[in-house]
Amino acid sequence: MELQSCLNQKCSAKDFHSIKLARSPKKARGTACKIPARQALRLIEKEKEKWKVARSRRGTKLSWASIMVRKDSFWVSPLVWLFVGLLIGISIGYTFYQTDIATYLPHPSAVTQTITASATAPSGPVVNLIVVPDWGGATYDAFLVPANANGTIPRPATKSSGPGPNDNNVSVPANEPVTFVITNLDTALNLNYTANATLPFTIYNDTASGQVPVEYSAGQSVKLAVSHTFVVTGNNVNVPLPPDTIVTFTVTFTNPGEYLYYCTAPCGPGMGLLGYMEGYINVA
Repeated sequence: MELQSCLNQKCSAKDFHSIKLARSPKKARGTACKIPARQALRLIEKEKEKWKVARSRRGTKLSWASIMVRKDSFWVSPLVWLFVGLLIGISIGYTFYQTDIATYLPHPSAVTQTITASATAPSGPVVNLIVVPDWGGATYDAFLVPANANGTIPRPATKSSGPGPNDNNVSVPANEPVTFVITNLDTALNLNYTANATLPFTIYNDTASGQVPVEYSAGQSVKLAVSHTFVVTGNNVNVPLPPDTIVTFTVTFTNPGEYLYYCTAPCGPGMGLLGYMEGYINVA
């Protein structure tokens, strides 16, 4: 029956709650009325308030205040949390952008100073080498001697010509311990290295707490994913170079002469090219 008819009669509370309020109380319907009209009016007003709240939450027009914070709740809208998360993400990204790359790839001289201050400080000359990916063009990785390459502009290879020259030869004295410090800037994984260490060496890994050394002794089994290796003919030197690390070791050359050093990992056309992944050690 119509709502007005319900107000003129009495209906049970259970029956009254069967009244359905859509967008207007005029469309309400009820059953046989069994409660006083005043009580029915109070119930109707409560239903109307609920309907208004529901409509304000579901309404077609949304104000900025209704989007940001609900009037009947202390919970902040998910849009606010999304905005806060975006600000945090931008802040973190900017922090990493501003971080000096030297923190992650320190210059060999810094590592030399670290070694010098340690218990195994080198007692002889130090040879610094840097592995630079794509120095002579795509896939032309190279061992670089910083002193020789200072101010040098590499000439990349083309389809019809090889890369430009690179002087990566080194000279060391005979019968003196020579410490090699090899900084590998390459992040590629070219070889699963499995062998026994031919001589003691140390790998420095950069972490949030600083450089962490990992030491290997002669004869120790080594299993590492590497981007390059450093091998010297006739001197039992075969050292793995994991990506983005600094590797140090000491060699004493007893016989003067010229010894080829090279990389055995499949790292591209620079692998078998003098001045790139090959060079000479002159012992005098």
